[in-house]
Amino acid sequence: MERTIEVSNIWERVWRHRRPVAMFVVVGTLLAGLVAFLLPPWYQATGSLLPPSQEESAFGIARLLRGVAVPGVSLPTQATPADVFVAVLESQRLATEIAARFDLKKRYRKKYMQDVLKELHQHTKFKLNESGTLTLAVEDKDPKIAADMVNTYIELLDQFNREVRMTKGRRTRQFVEARLDETRKGLKVSEQKL
Repeated sequence: MERTIEVSNIWERVWRHRRPVAMFVVVGTLLAGLVAFLLPPWYQATGSLLPPSQEESAFGIARLLRGVAVPGVSLPTQATPADVFVAVLESQRLATEIAARFDLKKRYRKKYMQDVLKELHQHTKFKLNESGTLTLAVEDKDPKIAADMVNTYIELLDQFNREVRMTKGRRTRQFVEARLDETRKGLKVSEQKL
């Protein structure tokens, strides 16, 4: 048994209830317009970064095995600088610094810092694009604050990178100095034996 629907029957029902349907459409449109005009607008500021290329720093067997797929064996891979950038940008340390600089407790009307950080996380996006660039996006009710927040994220990331490079350089210098001292001592011992 086939069931057919006649459009004329549906049209007659709609026509009979045209006033409630029209009233529903008008009220819904007015409510949507009222909400759209009463809610404050949110502005989004974006910034893009080009992370440094991955350095070929592995030596020996790790360098030979990089990129080789061995069935059933999972080899640890090194994180790319872009992955590190995203992890640093999403870190609680940077989020806490942003919250403190922009007084986000007051701005977001939150009592606890944990709630502030959740709210900040909802308004920030960090995306690694296929082209290798990293896009930062921050939303705020004030376009200047949104732009300042993006710039602050970039500034804090730069500061973090400088600290890491200095620490790495310091460790390298200390290692070279220690090796130099050992070599001098070994040279003195050898000279005394002669």
